[in-house]
Amino acid sequence: MKKIILLLIILLGISSPAYCIAPDDYCPKAPYDISRGFSSFLSSATGVNFLTTQIAENGLEKLLKKELNNNFKVKIETFGGNNLLNGKFKKLTATGKALQHSGMHISSVKAETMCEFNHIKYENNELYFVENMVINYQGKITQDDLKKVITSNEYTNMVNKLAIGTNGILLARIINMDIKIENNKIVMSYDVLVPMLIGSLPKHISFSTGLDVEDGKINFEGIDFGNPNTNKIMKSTLPLINKLNPLSYKVKTTPKNNAIVDVKTVKIINNEIIVDDL
Repeated sequence: MKKIILLLIILLGISSPAYCIAPDDYCPKAPYDISRGFSSFLSSATGVNFLTTQIAENGLEKLLKKELNNNFKVKIETFGGNNLLNGKFKKLTATGKALQHSGMHISSVKAETMCEFNHIKYENNELYFVENMVINYQGKITQDDLKKVITSNEYTNMVNKLAIGTNGILLARIINMDIKIENNKIVMSYDVLVPMLIGSLPKHISFSTGLDVEDGKINFEGIDFGNPNTNKIMKSTLPLINKLNPLSYKVKTTPKNNAIVDVKTVKIINNEIIVDDL
C-alpha cells in the first residue's frame, strides 16, 4: 500500500504537507486572504481568469506526466483576479487512469482538495503549502492490476527475500504464483518448493481472503484455505502469508514531506478493490 500512497502524494505535489483527515479540523478559517473587487471583475471580463487557469492546469498535467509517466486530467476552481497567480485557489481535482509507479498498478485514481481555500507557493524549485491542504483520495484496483503487481520486479524481489534464511541459505522457493478476485474475495495460489529436500515435490497452497485496515495498513482478513483442519494447521503461518499481500504496505511519513496519510477504508465491490478516504 505504501507505493499507492506515494503515488497519490506525488499526484498533488511531491513532498507536500498534505493532510488526509477531517477537513473541519485542519482547513483554513474564513475570512480568506483573497483579492476582490475591480481587479477580479476585470480579469473575468477580459478572459484572463480562463487563460490563467488553462495554463495552470496544463502545467500540472505536464508535471505529473514527467514525474509518473502517466496521463492525468487536472481541474482547478479559482477565485478570479490575481489569486491563482499568487497560488490561491478554491479546489483542485486530479484524475488518472491505468497508472503505474514503482511496481504498483492502479486502474484509476481521483484526488481532490476538500477545503474552500488553498494557498501554495513555489519558490527555488520547491513547493510550499502556506495553509493546510486536506485531500480526499479514491482509487480502484482490478484483478489485472494485481496480476501485474505480483509479476513486477519489486514484488518478485520481495518474495525472494522471504525465502532466504540465515547465512543467505535458500530455505524455500515460492513459484507459480497467481492471484484473482472472485465473489468479492482475493484468491491467491502458489507452490512452495524446498530445495534442501532433494526430490521433494512442490506443495500447492491456495486460499481466499477479504481485506481489512489496521493501523493504516491493508491486511488480508478472514483467510480461508477451504478446509477447517487446514485453517488450524496454517494459522501459525498467517503473518508470513500476509507478507505476500501485494497491498500490504505500511505508510510511513517522513520529516521532509510532513504528510499525514491514513488508509481508512478498503472494500471489494463488484470484484474491484476500492481504496477510499486516504
